[in-house]
Amino acid sequence: MTEVLETMNEVLLEVETIASSLDMMMDEAFTQYMANILTECQVVDDYYLAHFYNKRIGARIDAYEFEEGSVTLFSTLWKSPSKDNSAPNVTKTELQDAARRSLKFFNESKAGKLPGERIDVGNPAFDVASFIYENRKEFDTLKVIILTNGKAPRQVGKNAKNEGINILWEIWDANRINDFMHNRERRGASINFNEYDGPIDCVKFTT
Repeated sequence: MTEVLETMNEVLLEVETIASSLDMMMDEAFTQYMANILTECQVVDDYYLAHFYNKRIGARIDAYEFEEGSVTLFSTLWKSPSKDNSAPNVTKTELQDAARRSLKFFNESKAGKLPGERIDVGNPAFDVASFIYENRKEFDTLKVIILTNGKAPRQVGKNAKNEGINILWEIWDANRINDFMHNRERRGASINFNEYDGPIDCVKFTT
């Protein structure tokens, strides 16, 4: 068994414990587990869970953080592990879809189309969408952090800018988690979507 698989087996046990003790789904428990790690290594100062996924409109977030002029949205890509493989491969389509869902949430919120009737008032994502809309003119940076227990290609990423919004990408996958566990690495890995058949440009920002 490789070091990465050994690490992810340990992570899986931790996530299962969180899910059981807090009555969470596995993807929600993984989000909390990983967000704690990102806080520890100072990728974010803090985080708040806010699981929301609307398949019909293709929008999702799992956690968030607001800072002056910026918003960080977490998108969790949980891959069901097998007995022999605790770190399944992540495809380019899955990465692109995860990124699009976060962009869609930000875009729809910024345009005032969320929360509307699509998010229950009791869901923390309702307040996230409302805050984005109310402060839409104050944001200059959107950071999307994709969390996955699978293995994704590692490369240097390219950030983007759209209508005055700086879009920053970061991914934490099984390899990066393993690096952190063994080396206590202090930064994440970015995604170069140009190496996944081009950048994500299907989600347009609306002012």
